[in-house]
Amino acid sequence: MMAEQSQALVQASKEALIESARLQKVKDDALNVANDLAQKNADAATLARTELERLRLLADSTSIANATCASTRNYAATLSTVFEQCATRLTEVAKDADGHAVDARTCHAAWPASR
Repeated sequence: MMAEQSQALVQASKEALIESARLQKVKDDALNVANDLAQKNADAATLARTELERLRLLADSTSIANATCASTRNYAATLSTVFEQCATRLTEVAKDADGHAVDARTCHAAWPASR
């Protein structure tokens, strides 16, 4: 009887080790996917910043030097301020959204029931 219990204990330990290794691989795979996605998001953010800078240059190149009306100059100044605020906030929201998406995918992929 003791031999059977010992054998059952050894078998259970082997199965637990196999399951632990399987779950570790699931976690590692999920982290690899998350890291790849984070890199893609960083690349996309770089492209977005490049495009944003291009738009800033375009907005700045729109000359109002010859404007005859003070309200037109005020409008342009206000437009630049609002554009900058929008661009800054858009960048922040995109970064937060990317981070949330990576976290959610990582948690979902690492959860054993999802496989």
